[in-house]
Amino acid sequence: MYNTYTEDNLRYSQNAPLDMYKEVNTGTNLPAQIDLYSVDGEEYKFLCMAKGGGSANKTYLYQETKALITPGEAEKLPR
Repeated sequence: MYNTYTEDNLRYSQNAPLDMYKEVNTGTNLPAQIDLYSVDGEEYKFLCMAKGGGSANKTYLYQETKALITPGEAEKLPR
């Protein structure tokens, strides 16, 4: 992750709060959260979540119970 941002032409966009109203670009996009789990089979599946419109304070993750995700409802989710 670090090499990608230091060797390629990518924009640093990780902001850190200074106080309730001000934030500053940290000059790095680390730490990145990357979780890998061991599962059966010979492939990886990735789920990526983009930041909300370029603003870290506008990204929300609402976790619901599995009971709300039925096969029919899951098809309605954005891809």
